[in-house]
Amino acid sequence: ATSSLFNFNSVGLSENINEAGVKIFPNPSAGIFQLETNGKNISEIKIYNISGEIIYSNTGNSIIDFSEHPSGVYFVSLNIAGGVVFQKLVVVR
Repeated sequence: ATSSLFNFNSVGLSENINEAGVKIFPNPSAGIFQLETNGKNISEIKIYNISGEIIYSNTGNSIIDFSEHPSGVYFVSLNIAGGVVFQKLVVVR
């Protein structure tokens, strides 16, 4: 679904790739996610809970260990090459 502020891509069994070429996989996952950015540098990663609170923040790491967080839907914000990409993450146990 698309809103006036964010463009969230759907998540399913196929790989989740957006217009910027960013891939987060596996998604859904038990909590360990890997980022693929086609060589673009990630300057900041933030993950938000469903209430919009930042619950994870890091810089430039291509592997996210989110295994200590409960099952649910989260949103990741990636600052990449002068832009911001938003993706949905699903944690299932």
